[in-house]
This record gives sequence, C-alpha cells and structure tokens, in this order.
Amino acid sequence: MKKILLIIYTVAISVNLYSQDCTPAIISKDSTIEYYGGTVRGAESLLSDDKTSYSFYIAQIEKGKRGTFAVATLFESIENRKEYNNAIRDYLNQTTLNKSYISISFNDSELTIPATSCTVKPESTLGSIYGYTISFQGNMTKEMIVKLKNNPMVKFKFVVGNKPYEKTLKSNSKKVLKLQKAMNCVDLTNFFELKKKKSSELNLNEVTEDNYSTEIIGKWVLQSDNNLILEFNSQNEIIIYNSGNIVSEGTYKLLKNRLIYTGTIKNGSSVFELFLKDMIILKEDGKEYTYERI
Repeated sequence: MKKILLIIYTVAISVNLYSQDCTPAIISKDSTIEYYGGTVRGAESLLSDDKTSYSFYIAQIEKGKRGTFAVATLFESIENRKEYNNAIRDYLNQTTLNKSYISISFNDSELTIPATSCTVKPESTLGSIYGYTISFQGNMTKEMIVKLKNNPMVKFKFVVGNKPYEKTLKSNSKKVLKLQKAMNCVDLTNFFELKKKKSSELNLNEVTEDNYSTEIIGKWVLQSDNNLILEFNSQNEIIIYNSGNIVSEGTYKLLKNRLIYTGTIKNGSSVFELFLKDMIILKEDGKEYTYERI
C-alpha cells in the first residue's frame, strides 16, 4: 500500500503524464505496478483563489492479478506552519482522513470510492512549510472500472477528512477525454476482485489436525481488514499481501495446531484456536485474528 502511494506522490505534483496508446502514465521501478490516469485539476489553480491541484489514477498490480486500486493525490498551497497546524487540528488528523472518499459523477450516475488509506505530508523548504500533499488509495471493483470506461466524468469530488474539493468538468473537454482514454486501458482480463462468501454460505465444518496441511492451502483474508491476505501453497510457502502489495514472503510448517513461519518481515508462530473449512482463528502474541477463505 505504501509502495503505491509513494510512487504516485513522487510524480503527481510536478509532472502531468497521460496514457498514450495504452502506455501507462507511470510504471513502478520494478515494473509490477502500472498507473492509468492524470491531472484532474492542475495549472488553473495558479490563477484562482483555490490553490489546490489533484490527480486521479487507476493502479494495477501485475496487470490486475494482484489487485486494482484508485490512487489520488491532492496538493494545497498554504502560507505558513500555523496554517498547516490548524489544518491538522481541524480536518487532517488521521481520524478524519480515514473517512476520506472520492465521488465521481457522470451524466446519469455516480460512483463513490472510500479510502482504504489516506495520509498527509507537509511540503517544506528551508524549514518553512509552503503546502501539503494528501495521498489517497481505495479499492476498485470491476463494475467501477467499467463505469469509468463507458462514461465521461462531469464532476470529480475529493472529500479529504471533512473538507470537500470539487471540480466540474466538461464531458467533451480534452482533459476528460484523456482521462477516459486512460481508463479504457485498464486491463480487466485478469482482474482480481475480493469476493467474500455470505455468512450463511461459509462451510463451518471443523477440520481435523491430520488435514490441516491440505486444508490450509489457498488464500485467506483477514476478517477485520479486507486488504490483508495470507496465501499458503503446497510448497510450504507463505505470502502476505496488503492492498495487493507483497509485504512478506517466507515458508511455513505445521506442527499439530501450531503454525511456524519465517518471513521477510519477521519469524514467529501462531496457534490455531479454530480451524474450519472456510474460517481459521489464529492466536499470536495474545491476540486472535480471524481469516475467511477466498
């Protein structure tokens, strides 16, 4: 997740890049993440009282195999540190930032993208703060992408904390047509979309310890955080994803009701408090974590 936001942050403020012939506007250094989109509000901010600029991208990890996300940045110019501190106090604290969302209106409908991550970073020179940048990330569904592909935007609303920023757009303008062209380049062929079963559809039959090693194979999502996924394979490898990004890779071993693992983040062990066909509860460091099979 931080990887996506960091890449978009480094280019969004100073460079306007657009997709041409389905070439991504931005490609990550390791070539695993591609960004399609561009500036929604840019140079016009220099000639108005509203000193904000913002960009909107669709980020795909490994052509969508590991996820597709909405990524946006907003820069706002301010006069001094006091103004920044007031903004942090009033609407840029983490509690309010977590409530941020993007609303995109079309001629006959709209879609809303809630934040899964939203952070603020002050911009400064010689110790003096001259502005701040908001970095936003939200999950995208296939239905949302199709809507963006088929409909030109007429309004882009970025609500940061409890403060709205809006840009009304002309559906036939060059800017909108470029954005829609970029959206049309998003690949839906290998689109990964998290689909959780309804509670009534979960198989809650208990798994015996003898079958843990075969039943554990597959992907499991953390019940309290749809962005965190554990993947176990038959080669005793474990991969942990957060918003499509690999945050840890390693190996695992099952000893009765204990999961022992090594990884790039840390080594450790967990105890299976419960192992059902479609649900596991792992206890680690005194805390219990519930996962559902996907």
